[in-house]
Amino acid sequence: MKGGKPVLQVDGRTVVSHANRGFGQVTVLGLNPEREPFKSWENRPWLWAGLAGIESAWFASENPPRGYGRQHVDGVYGLMLDSRQISKLPVGWLILMLIAYLVVIGPVDRIWLKRINKQMLTWLTFPTYVILFSLLINYIGYRLRAGQLEINEAHIVDVLPGKETTLRGRSYASIYSPSNRDYPLGGALAAGAFRLEQAGFSRGGQSSVVIGMSPGKLEVQARVPIWTSRMFSTEWVEGGKATVQAELTRASEGGYQVKFRNGLDKPIVDAALVVDNKMSEAEGIDVAPGADGSIRLVTRTAEYAEGVVNVESGVIKHSIQARNRAFGNTEQGRLEPVLRHFVCGSMPGALELDHMESFSRNVNHFDSSGGIDTSGLIGRGGAVLFLLVNDHAPIPSTGLFETKLGQPWTLYRIPLDVPNTD
Repeated sequence: MKGGKPVLQVDGRTVVSHANRGFGQVTVLGLNPEREPFKSWENRPWLWAGLAGIESAWFASENPPRGYGRQHVDGVYGLMLDSRQISKLPVGWLILMLIAYLVVIGPVDRIWLKRINKQMLTWLTFPTYVILFSLLINYIGYRLRAGQLEINEAHIVDVLPGKETTLRGRSYASIYSPSNRDYPLGGALAAGAFRLEQAGFSRGGQSSVVIGMSPGKLEVQARVPIWTSRMFSTEWVEGGKATVQAELTRASEGGYQVKFRNGLDKPIVDAALVVDNKMSEAEGIDVAPGADGSIRLVTRTAEYAEGVVNVESGVIKHSIQARNRAFGNTEQGRLEPVLRHFVCGSMPGALELDHMESFSRNVNHFDSSGGIDTSGLIGRGGAVLFLLVNDHAPIPSTGLFETKLGQPWTLYRIPLDVPNTD
């Protein structure tokens, strides 16, 4: 098998081999698993588990991983896409308002009515205080959260090689709504699927959606509550001509070099190359449409890709928790839409969780939907080129409504063939 690596050899002959294909892996067996002696081998399930990459901790441990306390990589994109029009009330101000309310309806009301000897007026003053404080809270909420309709989108696009280049995309759309409304989403997608953000139990209050399908079209009605942001994900597949082409070669100084051509309508602003778990970033390269760009990776000096992403784990984890809270520091629940954060969203297998120390790294990571995680390919010595483009979308907006506010970002992820050593 071209580019394959032997996993099991018997008498110098390869019986099982692996090979990277796109972002996945192909396994070839040089035997018939439905015939003896393999058919009756009692350890056959362990071999299948090993070939599928399932950790033995799921079988051997008496305390398997718990489902709660985990986080989903969708939150990383939510941190970057949620509207900046929203501000949260700090917890300190909330406590002060609560104390002021209790003081007014309690001691202040009692002392004042006692001085004027009109204690019976408490039947009028108490409802008045409640109404006034309710109006104050609504006014504060309006000042902190009111804004204009906005949609921000991030398109994560895999450029898969073949006889005809295939684009496999995941489009995240975060909608800020100034009112309680149902918004039309979808588009002319021959092969598409739609889902809500995977936020877990900690966030709650998820929107309701109505999904309809017709030939070549995806139709969705999604409810977004007033003064809030809600994020949705659309997955799609399209065939066509590659608008970004790249080729990886070995460099003379013991590293790699990738050359790529920008066939898009917008400049490529940032790029990163990962080969054999080593990473090289080229921020601010600004490759114009129709122009060529390149990145070099010197193996002996480059940082480990998993290490670069792992360093961000703590910040991302706490930012997601802050985003899920109704009150608190607004800025803690945000991330800037820069290349490194997009790369982190593409490698949830390197974003670690706490309290999972008894299990291997393949269990101790963020959850993700199928195909979003590139850390498997990177861990197997594969190569990926990440290209970030601002104000560009590979497909029409999934928001089928008009708005003056919003911005798209697109991350192209291109798997590359690693050249053999001479």
